[in-house]
Amino acid sequence: MNKDFKYLKIPAGIEPVVGKPDPSTRIYRREGSDEDSGPWFDALCEHYPGEGFVSPGGVGMYAPVSRSGVYKRLKEGKMTAFCFHVVEAKRSIFGYQDKLKKRPYVYIPVSECKAWAEELKTRPDRKEAYLEAAGGEKPDHEGEFLDEPKKVAAAGKMNRKALKEIVREVFQEVLDEDLPTFSRAKARREAAAKARAKVDGGNKNAK
Repeated sequence: MNKDFKYLKIPAGIEPVVGKPDPSTRIYRREGSDEDSGPWFDALCEHYPGEGFVSPGGVGMYAPVSRSGVYKRLKEGKMTAFCFHVVEAKRSIFGYQDKLKKRPYVYIPVSECKAWAEELKTRPDRKEAYLEAAGGEKPDHEGEFLDEPKKVAAAGKMNRKALKEIVREVFQEVLDEDLPTFSRAKARREAAAKARAKVDGGNKNAK
C-alpha cells in the first residue's frame, strides 16, 4: 500500500457500519436484507459529508482506467471499497434454509479515484502506468473475488435513523475527547466497542 496516497480515513468507530476489511486489503464488507442496504448507505454518506461514491465501473469517470484495473487495485489493497451483500433466505426442496448472496453493492470513494488519476499522470514509466490502468498482464474482467468474502458481519435489522444516530454519537465522543489521547489504540478500541454494543442492542430489540 502506498503510504503517500490520499486514502479515505477509516476510523475504528465506524466499524459497526462498514465492517472489517478483508485481509491485506481495504475492502470493507457488511451484509443484510434489501431493506438494510439503504440505511447502510445513508449511514456511510452521513459519516463522509462531501465525499462521493461510485461503483467499480464508475471509477473510469474520474481516472483513465478500466474496470479490470480497478479490480487489480482493490485486490492489491491500494483502493478502498465498501461492500454490502444482500442476503436472501430461501427454502430448498429438502426443507433447509439456504442463504443466497447476490453480487454486493460496491462503492469506491471519488476522492481516491481522483488521486489515482493524478498518480498515473506523474508515473515516469508510461508503459507501466498504462498496464496498471488496463488491469495488468492478466486482467480480471469479472471481479468474482468481490462476491465471496470469507466472513461478513451482518448489518442487522436496524432502521436508517438508528444507524445515523450511532455514527453521530460515536463521533461526537471523538470531538469531545482530547484528540491526541483518542488517537491511542486503546481509546480507539473503546469507541469501537461502544458503537458495537449499541448495534448489538438495536439488533436484539428488533428480534
